[in-house]
Amino acid sequence: MVLLTKFSFDARVPRSPGVPYTVLSSRTLQNNFRIRLANRSQQRENYQAKILVPEGAIAQWSDVEPELTPGETALMPLIVTGPVGLTTGSGSVDGTLELSDSSGNKKLMHLRLLGPR
Repeated sequence: MVLLTKFSFDARVPRSPGVPYTVLSSRTLQNNFRIRLANRSQQRENYQAKILVPEGAIAQWSDVEPELTPGETALMPLIVTGPVGLTTGSGSVDGTLELSDSSGNKKLMHLRLLGPR
């Protein structure tokens, strides 16, 4: 017997084109990503984003919280900010992004934050 599972949403995390990171005047590091979301469920869903690792990093949608109808796909800009010291020494740090929908489904995704050495 084969059991197939279908995720309620798909997501990919390509980096936004342009400069890889920005250091804001507040000494905050900013990385820009584009999240490609696809609603695979049979209902309208809202999506939330949260950085689990590294500590101190915060994710926020640059526009509005995404809401997708069944079958809809969208490319949503996501801004990740954190203390400029996150990347000290190597110029990058691995992170974990948690994406969730309004039905409580979650997906963990790897991303790499870039910044000054």
